[in-house]
Amino acid sequence: MAKLRLLLAMGKPRILMLMCGLALAGAVLSPDFLSPAFPETRLGRLLQSPPRIWSLAHAVGAALVVGLLWVGTAIIAEIADRSVNAIGDPGRPAPDCRMRPTVALRWALGAQALAFLLVLAEGSRQAMTLALIGAGLGNAYSLPPLRFRGLGTAAHLIVGGGATLAITGGLIAQTGATEVGLLSAGALGVLAAAVSLIKEFQEPDADRAAGVRTLPILVGIRAAVYINMAAVVGAYLLALFLLIHTIGVHEKVIAVFFLPLGANLSVLHRLAADRSPETARRAYDHAVIIYMGVTALYVGAQAIY
Repeated sequence: MAKLRLLLAMGKPRILMLMCGLALAGAVLSPDFLSPAFPETRLGRLLQSPPRIWSLAHAVGAALVVGLLWVGTAIIAEIADRSVNAIGDPGRPAPDCRMRPTVALRWALGAQALAFLLVLAEGSRQAMTLALIGAGLGNAYSLPPLRFRGLGTAAHLIVGGGATLAITGGLIAQTGATEVGLLSAGALGVLAAAVSLIKEFQEPDADRAAGVRTLPILVGIRAAVYINMAAVVGAYLLALFLLIHTIGVHEKVIAVFFLPLGANLSVLHRLAADRSPETARRAYDHAVIIYMGVTALYVGAQAIY
């Protein structure tokens, strides 16, 4: 039990829940979600399940696959970044030696292998392609020779790409991706990249000592904050355009939609004024909550209307 708790800590439970939620969000964005016309599948035919039940099962399955892939890549990142964490966050399981790297690596590879087995059991070629891309990018984030973690902006693009892949995976798990769904995944992916960027403001000294070239180190903290603001505004405007395109002009929905944008910009404004590591930690926590809220609002509005 203690080992499982350590593995869960290495898998970062809050982000794990977020990634699974993004896969479910992608499923809800599909016009075929819970449709009585959901096409018959191999296991659905074998189990004689109603179409709506199997649509829901595919959504949950997509979330499980995304979750397993995330846990695997997060544990691998924890192992690869233990020298950085030993400076900035020595309480993490890998730096303080509560979990041997070889043991953690076996669990990480096992989680990823189980994800691929689930895709093989019921997924499509598109789903397998997405899973391979997601695992490849996730592992390359921290592992050499690519190690995107140390390449500044590229690292955040990988994080945003992971969110985009998670949402697209939920779409694919239904009957396929739609144009609006893919654009929605892209907008939410940009917001995820912007959230991940805030985390790089927490430990610039540790990153600099480890030779990690994050965006705040490359361009300075203030410039990095303004780049983040521009990305957030662009992503919100794209999401708002897609929302209006899909559900029409609903003044109350649009007004509510601007609330998380204002909250997000307020968080970034405070970070620009006070660039201390503690402020950056609070900003990251708040940005994650705002991201969850805007995702639920966007997907909920699409589903209701």
